Amino acid sequence: MDMIEIQSQQSFQAAVHAAVREALLQRARRLVLLDEDYEPWALDDPALLDDLTAFARLPGRTILIIGRRFEGLARRCPRFVAWRRTWGHAVEVRRPVDDEARCPTLLLVDRAWAVELLDRVRRRGRVSQNDPRTVILADEVDAFAQRTEPTFGVTTLGL
Repeated sequence: MDMIEIQSQQSFQAAVHAAVREALLQRARRLVLLDEDYEPWALDDPALLDDLTAFARLPGRTILIIGRRFEGLARRCPRFVAWRRTWGHAVEVRRPVDDEARCPTLLLVDRAWAVELLDRVRRRGRVSQNDPRTVILADEVDAFAQRTEPTFGVTTLGL
């Protein structure tokens, strides 16, 4: 059971990138990203997008992104939006149907790794690996995901 503390914005972003790299090395099947608006994430980072691409290229891999608001993400991260258009077959984006439901800041790699940002203001959190809590988090996320609906389409339709 390993646990690493997150103490800053940079250590959160580094932990996210390390978890995605670990997903590649361990041949994980699924990544789940959760956040209200993805403000603390560096989803436009070219190295992270390269690793997400390598992950999405593996057969049968899925990336589930759950959030409440994506307008800011679309403005802040144009590379990520373009990447998502390319890899839309492997990426599913959803939002909670309950407007009151709390959406944690969390990245799960299968049921083995968790990167949690517990305090968004001070950017404090933890990385858990081989921890029974990660399995509990995965179960909670699965239950939460059942109460979501598709959002943030790959393309926008208009006249």
